[in-house]
Amino acid sequence: MMKMNLRKSLLVAGLSLGAFLFVPGVANAETATTVTKKQVTTYDMDDSKKTELTCLFRSDMEHIPYVDVEQYLDLIYEEDADYTLTGSGDEYTVVGKNKNTGATGSELKLDTAADTMNFAGFYGFIVGKFDRTGVDFVQSTSEKVMEEPVTTYDFSKYGIDLHAEDGHVYMPLSTISDVFCQSLTYSEYMDGSIYLTRIDATHADPTEFVQKKENEQFNVITRGADVADYAYRELCFVLENLYGRPGRARSPEFVEKLKTPGGFDKTLTEGGKYKDIDVALMKKYLTSTNKAEYVLGTYMLDCLLFDGGHAFFSNNYFMTLFNDDNMDQTELAKEYNRLFKDDAVANVVSTTVGKLNNEKPTLNMKLNPLREKGFGKPVKTWTDEVAGEVAYLYVFKNTAVFRFDGFKDEVIRMKSGEKPFIEALELAKEKKCDNFVIDLTTNGGGSDQVMQFMLGMMFEGKSYDYHIGANNQYKRKDIYSADKNLDGVIDEKDDEVKYGFNYAIMITRHSFSCGNTMPCLAKEAGIPIIGETSGGGGCNASMLVNPGDCNFYQSSSTSIMTTKDYKSIDPGAKPDYEMMTMAEDGTIDAPMYDPDKLVATLNKHFSNEKKANTIKVTTKTIKVKASVLKKKAKKVSPITVKNAKGTVKYALASGSKKAKKALSLNKKTGTITIKKKTKKGTYKIKVKVTAGGTVSYKSGSKTVTVTIKVK
Repeated sequence: MMKMNLRKSLLVAGLSLGAFLFVPGVANAETATTVTKKQVTTYDMDDSKKTELTCLFRSDMEHIPYVDVEQYLDLIYEEDADYTLTGSGDEYTVVGKNKNTGATGSELKLDTAADTMNFAGFYGFIVGKFDRTGVDFVQSTSEKVMEEPVTTYDFSKYGIDLHAEDGHVYMPLSTISDVFCQSLTYSEYMDGSIYLTRIDATHADPTEFVQKKENEQFNVITRGADVADYAYRELCFVLENLYGRPGRARSPEFVEKLKTPGGFDKTLTEGGKYKDIDVALMKKYLTSTNKAEYVLGTYMLDCLLFDGGHAFFSNNYFMTLFNDDNMDQTELAKEYNRLFKDDAVANVVSTTVGKLNNEKPTLNMKLNPLREKGFGKPVKTWTDEVAGEVAYLYVFKNTAVFRFDGFKDEVIRMKSGEKPFIEALELAKEKKCDNFVIDLTTNGGGSDQVMQFMLGMMFEGKSYDYHIGANNQYKRKDIYSADKNLDGVIDEKDDEVKYGFNYAIMITRHSFSCGNTMPCLAKEAGIPIIGETSGGGGCNASMLVNPGDCNFYQSSSTSIMTTKDYKSIDPGAKPDYEMMTMAEDGTIDAPMYDPDKLVATLNKHFSNEKKANTIKVTTKTIKVKASVLKKKAKKVSPITVKNAKGTVKYALASGSKKAKKALSLNKKTGTITIKKKTKKGTYKIKVKVTAGGTVSYKSGSKTVTVTIKVK
């Protein structure tokens, strides 16, 4: 056992937690806090794979393990990354190295006196697997758009401390789990052990082993004051630093309050009502040691932040307590039922959250019969022994419609060896279809890897997505290659896989997450969209942890999905052909499910003569000093392209022998490299700029003269 005198005052940022605020070192600078070091058994998904993590436990926070930062990072990225921590005193540096490539990541600076975590670049720091389902049919690379900005987390504003001991740095388990939740990995501390869950976008549930342990916690109806206190402070940190503030949140006014440090707690402390939610009362419940009251607090938070499915703070409680018949007799369920009967707020809030979560199932119950009536029976249904019915194909005249209600791995490849999407394309080809429609009208999202595989097939090339940081405005572009022939290798043979269909997508307000992203990206590529505006889901989902309990929850992350001009896709994709409306009484008119109307719309769209490409190309004369070129070559960008429809390529049309020798043209970007030691003079070349066209625009080209003057 060790004793330490805590020197840091954590009474900061106006964080007002009432009776639950723990403020180490404030009452007496000589107050001694006992710290015990333990080896804690850590289960990685199940009991077949376990290890030991070194943890510290403070006597004033005995239910909150502080984990060794270096050990934890090595654990969650163990397959292909190794992290090293160096430093002394209060300042430490962590750097990762990829075991496969040898590449090192950017630095993470830890200051245990200031309680700060400073990333030179968060994405650059992650050298292991990142937000990937582990599928082998898609690979991605990132195209540099801008320098990654510094990301700093100041935990002192939330009373969360970092601790240095014997050359190691420790931080609370749930805090480090939340910071690195972008890996879709989360860790829980239950009954003296740590349980690590690695979630992919297709199977977003813990293993049976972890679930069983989580379920045991539903027979515990109280939590320690230290847990209640710390859990609230962690929630404050998450909502102000890791939450993406999506535009579809129920209370935009409340979301606006979260933009500044201390905004969440300050708003709750000041009180008032948002969407009829008494936020002062919500704080009382969120900080309660009674777990049933805490559940109610998360329900109230959902009434403010629910965005259609990505932000779901009562996630595990709602899904387990009230949707699992085996759990309705647990002690926590009984306690909440008592609260539900005695507390009018609990009754109203629970009913509201129930309605929010039932919106999509209710819509499904209306859409499915309409589709069945219009489309009839599918010509083929794919059924997996585990996943159930995976996909369906309908064929009408020259049009095939491929329906699947979730972007699951099984849509691409099932355990049986069947390949629903590829087989649907082949069957449509056999039936001599011209049009191939992706039906996302009852699709709630899933794996972005599956989505990108399908987009690559539709684009007949590579696919892509775009992101921007909600807090730091960091822009990213990811480019995806797919194993289109599913032979286990992504190579040039995949470029030959093209079906040549006229593609279209059907959507409704139910189309959420990937069901929203796909039509947004496809529309930019000129693929027509049919139905009504899709349902949003513009942020990636993060899995976060409630400290010292069994509850993980979802939060829309700071990584916002965007269009290619970096505007959020949360407003949804607007249809090119509005073929569904819903009246105020819930009555639906959906002519998109009428085969004759659907086929007529598509044939008219694709038979119309394509428009001329709107590409515009301008150039500017570039002047460079010969002295600059004596030491090294110089890249310049004299060509500007606007309003191009389709992929832009550049080709050298003509030029003098002297100019061709001195200048080199990048065929993808149009950048020109002036070679090293190029002599003084004027160099001219003609460049042909071609836009490949889209389903609505012809290809087009412009030839321009580029002039480079070396003085």
